[in-house]
Amino acid sequence: MKSRTLFCGLSITVWLAVTVYLWPSHGLLLNWDEVDYVSAAGLGLRANALDRGSLSPFEFAGFALAKITRETPTLPAYYDESRDPFVLRHYHPPFVVFLLSQVAGSRSERVFRSVQLAGALALAMTLFFSYRSISPEAGWCGIFLLSVLSFWILVLLFGSLSFHGWAAVWTTTTAALLGQWLTLRRNALGFFLCLNLALTFVTLETGPLVGLGVIFCLLIWRVGDSRQRKTSPLWRHLFFGSALVVLFVVVLWPGSVFKASIFKNPAFHLYRMWLGHEYGEAVGYLAPALRSLLPLLILGPLASAWLFINHREGIRLWGPLVLIGALYTLVMARFAHRPEYLLPGLAPFACIAALAADRLSSVRARLLMVAVAIFTVVLTWPGRSTAGSDGRAREDLHWLGTALNGREALIDGGHIYQYYLGGDYSIRSITVSYNGDGLLVRERGAYRALSRRDLNGSVVVIQGDRGRFFGGRAAKDLFEGCARIERPTVRIYDCK
Repeated sequence: MKSRTLFCGLSITVWLAVTVYLWPSHGLLLNWDEVDYVSAAGLGLRANALDRGSLSPFEFAGFALAKITRETPTLPAYYDESRDPFVLRHYHPPFVVFLLSQVAGSRSERVFRSVQLAGALALAMTLFFSYRSISPEAGWCGIFLLSVLSFWILVLLFGSLSFHGWAAVWTTTTAALLGQWLTLRRNALGFFLCLNLALTFVTLETGPLVGLGVIFCLLIWRVGDSRQRKTSPLWRHLFFGSALVVLFVVVLWPGSVFKASIFKNPAFHLYRMWLGHEYGEAVGYLAPALRSLLPLLILGPLASAWLFINHREGIRLWGPLVLIGALYTLVMARFAHRPEYLLPGLAPFACIAALAADRLSSVRARLLMVAVAIFTVVLTWPGRSTAGSDGRAREDLHWLGTALNGREALIDGGHIYQYYLGGDYSIRSITVSYNGDGLLVRERGAYRALSRRDLNGSVVVIQGDRGRFFGGRAAKDLFEGCARIERPTVRIYDCK
């Protein structure tokens, strides 16, 4: 087995290359989601751990019931949605915001996104050492293949503030540790397995999928070993392991219990799936997402099938990476608005592909795998926002800072402009409806469609890429008689 020093060096080398590549884009303006995450971090680590300012379990139950029955929800007088850390995190668990809270006093986009660079280093280490754990005879072909795939994965996951990159860290580590535990049965491995599984719950709402994958693995590869005379009952491992995971989750995120946030989270997403509109057109995003992930979608299944046929004797060790990764990817495919949603499940397959490359006896087959990886990575390389587009956005932000002085403003993505312009501006955040047939404002936990009367006397700012809305009837009716100003990134209507 190659030395730890070598794999540390490889991980750092890939990470440095990713850092150099991402550095220019990490200086761009914060986007829609990032501003909310930074605002949540500004509330502090304690507020996010306790979900202070969020609805209590009973208050949330009443809110949820009103949503289900399509009645107007009644919220407590004290409640301010803009100060609810759970809402500002977009209903995600708080781990990434915990990290952001350590730099919340900064105003630098690069400082905030340094959290993602830390995640990129963690994932690089995770991928290389997970590969090392399943491939005792790690060779240069597998190492090179994993280096190419790791660089591509890190660029996709850590270009902006999000939770999916860190989810990939814990998902891959959990699967690799489970393989080690099933093979070696050491208590220390079980302890760290439970800790990593708890971190998946504290990082992203997809944690239960990883937990389900762990249970499936335990059922498929029974805990005992043929060389042992006695086998510990499976229920005992499940019971004590689950108790340890719950303990870790409660310690790291007390609000998961005291504010029932761990139950609110799936409730929000169930609402989005069945009663809301967010996932109504998700199927339309799936094909582009899959095309963006061709390297792993081609190499992962082929490598897994080949290993299953030819090297099944080590399946306890590498099998959890396949099963947990496949389960995660298949379930999340229904909701994949962006390629990043699927990468926590696909990332473990980079280790599987590298393992298969090591086991192939044919040099030509190994070179073919590497060639396919390089070709598909180049083919699917993600585009990046440029300094030119960011410069235009900053110019518009500066222009609005003058134009909005003393005026009431309704702004599409108003929280971004409020963050950058400051509290002296009277900005109300609005958004374009999912189907582009109107403008919506959120009031007391519900969206309300804006009428022409709501716009009177205000400046209305709409993002310039809302072509579907601008071409519809609603825009003509709402802005009839309003003066229109075209800017590089936004369209302004002055409805005096």
